[in-house]
Amino acid sequence: MKQILLLVAFLGLTFASLDLLEISISTADFWNAGQFLRRWFPPNWTIAGSMFFQGVLTLATAYLGTTFAIIAALPLSLMAARKTSSGWCPVPIVRSLISGFRSIPDIVIGLVALTVVGPGPTAAIIALSVHNCGVIAKLLSERIDESPPGPYEALQTLGVPKLHSIIFALLPDLSPAIASQYFYRFEVSIRSSLALGFIGSGGIGQQLLNHFRTFDYPSVLMDLIVIIFLVIVVDLFSANVQRRIGHEA
Repeated sequence: MKQILLLVAFLGLTFASLDLLEISISTADFWNAGQFLRRWFPPNWTIAGSMFFQGVLTLATAYLGTTFAIIAALPLSLMAARKTSSGWCPVPIVRSLISGFRSIPDIVIGLVALTVVGPGPTAAIIALSVHNCGVIAKLLSERIDESPPGPYEALQTLGVPKLHSIIFALLPDLSPAIASQYFYRFEVSIRSSLALGFIGSGGIGQQLLNHFRTFDYPSVLMDLIVIIFLVIVVDLFSANVQRRIGHEA
């Protein structure tokens, strides 16, 4: 009976939301979509080389944004975890700072950075670094606090300095989680870099917007092909690296 009530409530909320937003889809919409997509083919292969270069620029932006983020996130996560907090900065303050970084969308940070540093990839790198730093620091601090007692606690019991215990005991245990978060956020940053390209940060995202504005749909399709290819390559590479780290751990 409870499952039936939940299903009825789910369907009721779904139809109420559709009615509230005045969303309606007819067969004519599917026909129009099909006619529109026909204008995308065949893709414009003549720009494949230049779009691949723009894709590499996007990868470089995402890489730097993620790398700077994890460099800043590691000490923040140690300060935010009660198990490793140094005490000189209260944990709630550090966690509030992390929440602030995480709660602001990267495109908003990008718009602010754009007014300071001007158009280009620098604004995108700043936006990705700040937002990813908040996300990674939160997840790693939770992982530290939830981890069972291990070598870190053993070294602390023996009187080993906390910094040495972190470097030689805690970080090796965290390496699989750090690698997993790094590559996951790197993949997310690639997609975020595309959106940041819409506000002038360069890369293939900006080219995608330009092609849309000029109604050059075969070039838009070429952009999407390059984006999908790059994301698949990064996904396969990250999965391979994480598998190796997992075996070594």
